[in-house]
Amino acid sequence: MYVKRQLDLLKILRKKSYFLFGPRQTGKTSLIQHTLNEYRYYNLLQTDVYLKLSREPQRLRQEITDDDKIVIIDEIQKLPILLDEVHNLIEEKGIHFLLTGSSARKLRNKGVNLLGGRARTRRLRPFILKELNGDFQLLKALDTGLIPSIYFSNAPFEDLEAYAGNYLREEIAAEAIVRNVPAFSRFLTVAGLCNGKMINYTNIASDAQVPRSTVQEYFQILRLQNSIFSI
Repeated sequence: MYVKRQLDLLKILRKKSYFLFGPRQTGKTSLIQHTLNEYRYYNLLQTDVYLKLSREPQRLRQEITDDDKIVIIDEIQKLPILLDEVHNLIEEKGIHFLLTGSSARKLRNKGVNLLGGRARTRRLRPFILKELNGDFQLLKALDTGLIPSIYFSNAPFEDLEAYAGNYLREEIAAEAIVRNVPAFSRFLTVAGLCNGKMINYTNIASDAQVPRSTVQEYFQILRLQNSIFSI
């Protein structure tokens, strides 16, 4: 099921290149497929596309023609070396790029070319009320959240558990953001139960079995991971 989103990609891409960031499964690829399907598209999750461009990044320059006014590269953080080619194509051909990813932090941490102001940044977040219209259910939204794949799932709680596991494995453990992943996992569970309430660091620390100072650090990680630039 596709739900029309408020973000008009075509409208903004007529003016400038953009980075499109947002949490996993918020519908970035689906939005692209439904609104920009006539434009050249590279999905770096596809093994053949990834291997081709990782071996020869210059193929991006070779394949893109003067007729390509808009080009999309999905999951750009998987192959940040392509940003040099993107930079060149913006300068030489005036092409507008849409570059998607779950977070800008991975790019910044690698010290790669972030195009020096040649691309603006937008974020795609979970559903909002105006997008769901008649499909919005308050209790369901409170129980499972508004991430598209989970909101319409026939087993939302199982999917939420898998989503949290992927987050811990790919965003936290893989990047060594915290040293004690089990402690952070316990913290996430307790913090989730406190959603919409006044934060009491001492109580959360007791329930999660970690020091109060660690809880403050963990909340700071969540804030940074969900900031507009996901630094």
